[in-house]
Amino acid sequence: MKNILRRVIVTEKTVKIFKHRQFIFEVDLNATKQEIKSLLEHVFQIKILAINTYRLPSKNLRITNSQGQKTRYKRAIIKIPRNQEIRLFA
Repeated sequence: MKNILRRVIVTEKTVKIFKHRQFIFEVDLNATKQEIKSLLEHVFQIKILAINTYRLPSKNLRITNSQGQKTRYKRAIIKIPRNQEIRLFA
């Protein structure tokens, strides 16, 4: 299985939605919802109720005289049932 999962996104905004049983992961740009769901269910041994994905646009960067672009990336928001949990920080 290819490396789909990049990292868990932990910000003030994502910590607020942890209470609603939702978690945000940065995933591979070409990953589909079905691939993400099967990987997370296999790795964390949980059932996923819903999964939403969105792609963030690339941003222009300028450092002194050189210009470039920050790469695009994709995030997946997953929702799990109340009786299950993901041990991210254990």
